[in-house]
Amino acid sequence: MAFFYKYFLADGSQNLLAEYNIKQDTSTGRVDSSLIQTSNGHSIDYLGSTRRLPRGQQIVVRGTYAEEVSLIDDETGDLIVDEKGNTLATGNGGDTLRAQTEQIRAQIGKLGNLQRQGYEDNALTYKDARLMHVKSEANYKDGRSYSQLDLTFEVSQTKWRSFSQTVTSGTLIASLNLFTVDSIGTESVEDAEIIITPTGGALTSILIELNDSSFTWSGNLAVGNELVINCGKSQIFANGIDAYNGLTLNNNHVSASWLVLRNESNEIDITPDVACNITVRHFDQWM
Repeated sequence: MAFFYKYFLADGSQNLLAEYNIKQDTSTGRVDSSLIQTSNGHSIDYLGSTRRLPRGQQIVVRGTYAEEVSLIDDETGDLIVDEKGNTLATGNGGDTLRAQTEQIRAQIGKLGNLQRQGYEDNALTYKDARLMHVKSEANYKDGRSYSQLDLTFEVSQTKWRSFSQTVTSGTLIASLNLFTVDSIGTESVEDAEIIITPTGGALTSILIELNDSSFTWSGNLAVGNELVINCGKSQIFANGIDAYNGLTLNNNHVSASWLVLRNESNEIDITPDVACNITVRHFDQWM
């Protein structure tokens, strides 16, 4: 799958990135070394088989903005040139070119999201990104002005996220439930959000288990109120009030994250003590 960067959005504004002479940086971030030196001069990998992901990266997007003009030709269709051989053109594309360049410059230092699009399927994915540096070089050729741009973005997210959120909803009975959530990316999802709304009485306990994850929340949540479990931020709110102290990671919980959705069909074991509605929200993710 080939990709190209298309938009940088900040403060609600949309900036179309340069589309000519594109040079795409589709590399990943660098993984920090996990080797440590022992006292006898050997090296050991303290992570063993545990996967380590990049902490962040810089992405450089290179491309050209071109002034849109109309070239002048004669009655035979031949282009008219000046004494230096430059083609003559009409139009006010220079104003548009300056506006495009200045629009990008105005976003420097701002946090937005950098979007990439697949050549084959046109699917959009994004990472939160901050525009760190704008390098601009102006050129003039064949009666047209060009602006060569090198844009440096800094991102903290390891994985690319689907532009649209996947929402899976259903109902739970006051017993063990198998609740299926499909993730279609190539990477696991560790920042899903789970929303539980009791319907059969006050919720005082709910057990959630999947693969290496097992945790219980205990408290007192009235009918119609929401228990929001944000696995990415490690936060829990009951009716809008911090309810983190109701969380217990069980003995069989060995995952580094609260809940990990693999890139497959995930059957989550959920056991509430009353009937509930459930919604799981997540973004499919790719490296």
